[in-house]
Amino acid sequence: MRLGCRVGAAGAWRIFYLVSADIWLGAATTLIGAGLGGAISLALNRQQMNDARVQRAEDDQRLRRRDSDARRFDAYSQFSLALRSYRDSIRPLENQSATQVSIDDMVALAKSVNDTSAIVFFIAETDMTYEACRATVKAVLKAQDALHNGDRSPALWAELNTEIAQLVREFQIAARDELGVTGIDRSKILTRGVPARITPTPGNEE
Repeated sequence: MRLGCRVGAAGAWRIFYLVSADIWLGAATTLIGAGLGGAISLALNRQQMNDARVQRAEDDQRLRRRDSDARRFDAYSQFSLALRSYRDSIRPLENQSATQVSIDDMVALAKSVNDTSAIVFFIAETDMTYEACRATVKAVLKAQDALHNGDRSPALWAELNTEIAQLVREFQIAARDELGVTGIDRSKILTRGVPARITPTPGNEE
């Protein structure tokens, strides 16, 4: 009787031990799974936060670039318009018979060129744009010196007008390159307004 009790008690403890081991193993597996799941979730959250931070930085950079492009486009356009107005004002001086020339208007237009160039110098991002603007302003100042010195030689003013026109084209090319404007070959811009050279046909050479 006692032996049976002992065997029964030992079996019960063995069953209890096996059940307890299964319970502890299941609990440990659950804890490990929960820990791994939490770690993975944390890693994913951090990755998402990093991705969002990178995306915001890229968006901010694109916005700053777009704003910069808009500011430079506006500044370069204003400078080009001021140059065109100044060129229009000196063209009558190419004609010996021109008498209606407003010195005050030319001075005001030259000042507009100088004022708008200051913004170009401040925001230009390439040496090419900066130097093209600088060369154009120097040509305008040279024309103003001739004006204040009373030089009315049509040949001089024709030369100055041609020089300024060419420098304006070079500035436009520099500005277009800096802003990434495409679609027109630069050779067409450089030769705009320049009389085309006629190549004689064979047999008609002089």
